[in-house]
Amino acid sequence: MNNILIASAMQEEINQIVNHFQLKVIDSINNLNLYQYSDNETKIYILSLGIGKVSSVISLTLFLQKYQVNKIINIGTSGSLDNKLEIGDLVVADYVAYHDVDVTSFGYEYGQLPGKEKYFKINNISYIENIIKNIDHNWSIGTVLTGDSFIDDQVKKEAIIKEFNNCKCIEMEATALVQCGQAYLIDTYIIRGISDNANGNATKDFNQYMHIVSEKYINLINILCN
Repeated sequence: MNNILIASAMQEEINQIVNHFQLKVIDSINNLNLYQYSDNETKIYILSLGIGKVSSVISLTLFLQKYQVNKIINIGTSGSLDNKLEIGDLVVADYVAYHDVDVTSFGYEYGQLPGKEKYFKINNISYIENIIKNIDHNWSIGTVLTGDSFIDDQVKKEAIIKEFNNCKCIEMEATALVQCGQAYLIDTYIIRGISDNANGNATKDFNQYMHIVSEKYINLINILCN
């Protein structure tokens, strides 16, 4: 049996999946609803983990202590850091990094945690590339940046872009989830949909366009189970 966790930050990002497949709650993890969908040889757990690095990793750790999976796929929304991306486009991470880590006083690069590389590499990236190309034609691959701030300011956005290579989008959980998943030796993948441009209109755009991104993840479930 191929066991996969589909994890988002917010319940709103998985509601369309839950409603489409008429999923029932099977458990509560960190006071958050856990759902399950099974078909053929695949069992998929679906869970919102909470917003931010700490909340999401706590929920993921509690889940992994109770359930066994061989893949984690983090889905959700993000702000664009690439002017070529449009609302609704999907981004697959080949690398992830923290944009809010600064221990440069000790000789580390901006964004680098002591004892870690600046960029966390996504292992076995071809697996998720083969999936994403069947979900949507409008997708790209690159670095996804994580930090505990919702970026809605053009000046902050440009300052962050200068510090990282090939950065595509910015959000609040992905790098922490990859770091946690790798500690458990589980392949962890990031698929993020663009809901805003991380500028002055970000809050309004996020609320308006989040559902466009969420609808695409229904196709992800169908592909995983075929």
